[in-house]
Amino acid sequence: MEDLEYFLAAYITVWIVIFAYVLRISLSQRNLRREIDTLREEIKERQRD
Repeated sequence: MEDLEYFLAAYITVWIVIFAYVLRISLSQRNLRREIDTLREEIKERQRD
């Protein structure tokens, strides 16, 4: 029974790490998208001048 407890602890830990990694990537992507949009707007404004 002890082996099963270690297995479940490792399984849960792995899923928590995967979830945290995906969340971090998602937040980074969102920030990059905002930055790209801001840069595009700046480019459009400079081209108008």
